[in-house]
Amino acid sequence: MTQQHDVKNRRGRLGSSDVAAILGLDPYRTPTDVWMTVTGQAEPFEGNEHTDRGNVMEPAIMQLYQRRHGDPRAMKPGSWVHPDHPFLVAHPDYIVQTDGLPRLAEIKCPARMDKWGLVGSEDVPDQYYAQTVFQHALADAGGIALDDEDHLVAFCGDLHVYPLTYNKARGDNVVQQCVDWWQRHVVTNEPPEPQNEADCHARWVVTKGRTVPLDFIPEAMSLVQQYRQMAEEMKALEERKKALRMGLLEVLQGATAATIEGERVISYAEVNQHRFNTKKFKEEHPEMHADYLERSTHRRMTVR
Repeated sequence: MTQQHDVKNRRGRLGSSDVAAILGLDPYRTPTDVWMTVTGQAEPFEGNEHTDRGNVMEPAIMQLYQRRHGDPRAMKPGSWVHPDHPFLVAHPDYIVQTDGLPRLAEIKCPARMDKWGLVGSEDVPDQYYAQTVFQHALADAGGIALDDEDHLVAFCGDLHVYPLTYNKARGDNVVQQCVDWWQRHVVTNEPPEPQNEADCHARWVVTKGRTVPLDFIPEAMSLVQQYRQMAEEMKALEERKKALRMGLLEVLQGATAATIEGERVISYAEVNQHRFNTKKFKEEHPEMHADYLERSTHRRMTVR
């Protein structure tokens, strides 16, 4: 869960929630997002409605976990800092213990479970797996003895517990990748390769009216040619798709479905939608329309 102390410590440090992005496993953040934060060029993520929900529910989820798992003692371990690489920090949710060694327990509160596998398996979203491995690796490096089985606890309608067996070689590898990334990008202040358009905007400020001559940049000229060719191919494919659609309509001859060997292969269903008539609303209620009108900005790339 995203706690306030996590936010304060993100500048100048890599936390367990950053690891998946660095490894290219986070569907929501990129290495550039992490780089911008740890180098102080962007404000750290301070949470949203999803993390707020998780923070509020976390104690209750742990209480339910305790009831169903032999009432272990649950402790907040605070911060773990790697002894050799102090820029690597973790803030685990809980350490739980009954008999034997204490166990790492990380709590998640997903809105849905479609990215999660069977309860009891290790089939969990990659970003959470990487986070848990990193946390255990920092404990291991700091001489904190933990049970080899970590628990990733997800609550979505009910409690779902995923036991993850810690592998030291894998943990050491994740730590080393983080150290290498830090040396390559933070120490040298060299940004990672952009993964999307937002990364490009973060790396290069868009200057209106500025023109770049590409005459003497062969690789850039090649990109332009490839882009043009792909645009032409996509246009041709779209035209071909329209022609095929017309052919299928002739085959249907008014039918709403078609089968091959008893299996339905074509469905021609009527779709009804209710859409807000913005034009009519603007004509009849211009002041209200102006009050709720929001401006959005994006950039359109045109290659001639």
